[in-house]
Amino acid sequence: MRSDQERFRFLDEFKLTANWDDEEFTLFWREKSVPWQYGRLYVISKGKTLAEATDAAIERYNRKHGIATRQHPESANGVC
Repeated sequence: MRSDQERFRFLDEFKLTANWDDEEFTLFWREKSVPWQYGRLYVISKGKTLAEATDAAIERYNRKHGIATRQHPESANGVC
């Protein structure tokens, strides 16, 4: 299981914005723009909790960039 430190480091590194709506968290990435205008928002991931949405975003990033993820003991055999 990832630590909160890893999750918040990821959110900060990519400047992701979290939004709570319709009983779920959504993580967005905002496109760079000029200071007086807002850039477009792109949905990165969704989840029932912020931790779940952040974990999904990290998994997506790792898949896209071919980064091997470490095996979590609870995901390997379904037991915590």
